[in-house]
Amino acid sequence: MDSWFSEESSRAFAYLAFLSLFSLLGPYAVRGRRRKLVLGVWAALIGFGVLSLCAAIVAWWVGQPGFVVRPLAVSGVVITVIFAGFYRTLRNAYQEAELRKIAARDL
Repeated sequence: MDSWFSEESSRAFAYLAFLSLFSLLGPYAVRGRRRKLVLGVWAALIGFGVLSLCAAIVAWWVGQPGFVVRPLAVSGVVITVIFAGFYRTLRNAYQEAELRKIAARDL
């Protein structure tokens, strides 16, 4: 069976680390701004991580070499764990910002 991609191209998965730049959207949550955009991007990144994990499982199941399975699995685990772990924190920050806005209006 042919591998899904070459060993040289598997090194390109290191560029997925640039997804961490989406953490710069965090201050919007504290301010209560751009809720749909930030939560949408966050959910899309979680979905991307899960898809990467599923691809790693399928690659392992069909007998792909390690240089195909490992980058898919590592990127999937890291992206999913980090972004899913902070999703609740992000949602809570938006809720707190909304409560602050309501309290400010009541004054």
